[in-house]
Amino acid sequence: MAKTLLRSGALTLLLAALVLGAAPARATSIKKEMAYAVDLGKKGLWHEAAHRFRLLLVRAPDHPRLWNDLAVAYEAVGRYDDAHQAYEKAVALMDSPPEEMLANQEAFEVFYRQWKGAEPPSATPATESESP
Repeated sequence: MAKTLLRSGALTLLLAALVLGAAPARATSIKKEMAYAVDLGKKGLWHEAAHRFRLLLVRAPDHPRLWNDLAVAYEAVGRYDDAHQAYEKAVALMDSPPEEMLANQEAFEVFYRQWKGAEPPSATPATESESP
C-alpha cells in the first residue's frame, strides 16, 4: 500500500513537472520546427514547408511570423489568394511589424493586385486612348 501511494505521489509530481514545463518546451519546439520549415522552403520544398507552417499554426494561431512564413510558402507555390490572406493576418497580429515583413507584404500586394486585374502591369505601355 505504501509503495502504491509512493508511486502515485511520484506520478503526480512527474505529471505536474511535465505540465508546468510544457509551455517553455512548446515555445522551443515551435521555434525549432519553424526553423526546419524555413529550411525546407530554402531547399525549394515549399509544399512541405506550407504544410509544416499550417500544423504549427494549429498550436500557435496568433504567431505573426508563422502567418508571414506561411504566406511566403503559399506565394512560392502559386496559392496567391491564400498568400494574400496569410500576409494580412500576419500584419494584423502585430502592433508594429518589422520593416522587412512590411516590405515583403507590400511587394506581394503590388503583384497580387496586378494578378487579380485590379491594376495594369507596369510593363504594359499606356495607349493614347487611355487616360493617365
